[in-house]
Order: sequence, then C-alpha cells, then structure tokens
Amino acid sequence: FLFEAARAELAAKVIKPTLDGGNSLVIADRFADSTVAYQGYGRRLDLEAVDRLNKMAMDGTAPDLTFLLDCPPEEGLKRVGTAQKGLPLEPSDSGGAKRLDQKGTRRFEEESLDFHRRVRAGYRILAEQEPDRWHVLDATRPSEEISESVWERVVQILPEDADVNSSGPQSDEPLWSTKVDPHSAEDSPQ
Repeated sequence: FLFEAARAELAAKVIKPTLDGGNSLVIADRFADSTVAYQGYGRRLDLEAVDRLNKMAMDGTAPDLTFLLDCPPEEGLKRVGTAQKGLPLEPSDSGGAKRLDQKGTRRFEEESLDFHRRVRAGYRILAEQEPDRWHVLDATRPSEEISESVWERVVQILPEDADVNSSGPQSDEPLWSTKVDPHSAEDSPQ
C-alpha cells in the first residue's frame, strides 16, 4: 500500500502535470510493473488485486515504453550496491564500509534466490504480454551497448519534429531537471 500511495502521489503531482504541459516526457526507473513483478510474482500476492491497486494509483497514466534490463538473478545480486559506489559510505563494524540504507530497508536484496527467479519470470511474462511497449535488453552486455540500444529505441518513438538525431542529444543542456520535488507540481521534471 505504501508503494501504491507513493505512486499515486507521483502520478498526481509530477507525471500528469508534466505531461499535461506538453512537449515533455517522463522517465522513471521503476513504476507499476515493478510492483507486479516483486509483489505479484515474487511475493505471490494476488495479481488481480495488485493490478487493481496499480490502476487506481496510476489514475490513467501508463508508460509508452518500458525497458527490461534482463540478467540472471545470480548476476543481479552480485551487482547489489554498485550503484551506491559513488555515494559516501558509512564505516561498518568490520572496519570496511557499508551502504547507507537503514537496517531493514534491503529486504528485496535479502530475499531468496527463488524469489528473485520468480521476479525475473514475472518481468518476462509482462514483457511477453505487451511486446510493443516492452524492450528487453541483455543486461550482461557492456553498459555502452545497452545505452546505445536504449537510445535507438527511444528515438523511434519520439515525435518526428523532436530536436534530436540517432546519435543522441546534440545539446550541452541536460535531458532532465534535477529539481524534482514530488510534493510540488511546480518543480516537475522538464
């Protein structure tokens, strides 16, 4: 319910106002499909109930394009924490460093390998159900190749008059605004 409440707030205060402003796009690293995969398939909650809650929270918003960076769970679990490498670390009792997340907030990473296999299978089922929306990429490939594949697919769905070419953005301006406050529609991503 907390995931859905956060999603409802994001949809109402950020996504809808941004899209209603026109000439904008919203990029999210996770959305409703993650809840289906993790809660429905991983935790084995009722898929119809998860779907109903997602639809209520999304309030008519839905992604046009979804990327699945697919890799075996064993590989994904080895990567846990790599995104935090650039962040300051807190010393651990063993003298090394540990992630800054609070105790109890890494519950997904601490789940069994079978749980992660169910999550992956769930994502793959979702991708098979909507092949026009989903773009499945082999996440074991080098990040540069993955990035190129993502950009190639994004360019295909942008409006014809979008000011980009197939090699990526041609401006020094960022593709997004880092001033995102989910509590204020005025600070919506650009």
